[in-house]
Amino acid sequence: VVGIREAAAWSAVWVTLGVAFGAVVWWVWGAEFAGQYFAGYVIEKSLAVDNVFVFAIIFSYFAVPRQYQHRVLFYGVLGALIFRSIFIAAGSVLIASFAWILYIFGAFLV
Repeated sequence: VVGIREAAAWSAVWVTLGVAFGAVVWWVWGAEFAGQYFAGYVIEKSLAVDNVFVFAIIFSYFAVPRQYQHRVLFYGVLGALIFRSIFIAAGSVLIASFAWILYIFGAFLV
């Protein structure tokens, strides 16, 4: 079981690496690309925090025993990564084939 202190330390390490990567992007490609990277990074972090609350609610609703929570979380994240990759690949193929599909994808964001 990971304690609060260890989790905070690892979070600080990963955030520092993310910011350092953004600094490299700024140095190599300039402010515009770095701004895009940091905008995406902040959005991804905010969605990750949202997911923590969703998992907590799901665990409590289904009364998942503490001993199984790590396994359930692991498979949930693994499944999310697999499906995200599939959807990104499919979306890229659709955009490359049909430029007009951007309007449909944009409608989902509104």
